[in-house]
Amino acid sequence: MCVLALARAAHAQSSETIDLRVTPDGRGCVTEAALRARIASLHARVEGTYGLAFAVDASNAPEVLEVRRDEVVIATRRFDALSERCSDRLQTIALVITLAIEHAAAPDDDRAEMAAEPEPVVVPAAAAPEAKPEPRAPDAEPAQPASIDSDDGEVEHDEPAARMIVGVGGAYGLLPELSGTLAVGVELPSAALRIGLGALVTSEASTRLAGGTALTQLAGARAYGCSGGEALALELQACAGVTLALVSGSGRDYAQRADATGTLLAPLLRLGARYPARGLFSLGLALEAFVNLVRPELQVSGNAGAVSAVSLFGGSLALEGVLAVP
Repeated sequence: MCVLALARAAHAQSSETIDLRVTPDGRGCVTEAALRARIASLHARVEGTYGLAFAVDASNAPEVLEVRRDEVVIATRRFDALSERCSDRLQTIALVITLAIEHAAAPDDDRAEMAAEPEPVVVPAAAAPEAKPEPRAPDAEPAQPASIDSDDGEVEHDEPAARMIVGVGGAYGLLPELSGTLAVGVELPSAALRIGLGALVTSEASTRLAGGTALTQLAGARAYGCSGGEALALELQACAGVTLALVSGSGRDYAQRADATGTLLAPLLRLGARYPARGLFSLGLALEAFVNLVRPELQVSGNAGAVSAVSLFGGSLALEGVLAVP
């Protein structure tokens, strides 16, 4: 049994002997060390690499694998539809490399196995001893690939179930004057887009109007859909949505005090960047531009010329903290 075990081990291909160069991706998933470990887990039973060298470029999507022999590219494979799961991406690339090595080794292995088979021995029937059934060893279970996730501590980069977001910043165009903003919300993944839902409030803005001061404040909700990607460990977003809010107004230093409420409806475009792209917590900047299709006006009673209105166009800039919920 020991001799057999040593003979089998002699055929096992060590991933360290493979001529492999990897340009890693930006999120620490496809690296040379992780790919070598994944190749080793597949138990490729070949000797040497038969002059093959492999170069993996994962720095940009789609990932590209080049197979070379004597510094000449003999095959190129583009991975146009890799899974977002880190372990699946490594498994696919490692399997292609393993199959390429085994394919190059297959003709030699077949001839070696044929040469090693013993010649049949013909025994005359009269001299043949009575055949006794030999006990049959139970079928060995096929070797299972080692779990790369538990052996080398690889971290799965799965999409979180939700992201909780808190943002603070400033906006012009939601109220007649520049105002501070506070937004809280959640982003939910979907098949094609990431859906964001949240609430938005502003600080109180004061405007001098007809000898007094008009005070305004906004509270409302917003929803948006985002598409995005990753670059240089940043998560980049491009979104479109809408804000629906109530603007409350009151006066100070007027002869009569009266409160009023108006409605604001504003489609918005949003650009965002967050760092790191993957992780439990990240920080980001969000820039928004909006068009106030429905906007309120403040008017002093009895003075038709004293009007304060929200502008047609506006924008905001916010610093966001993002917490991923597994």
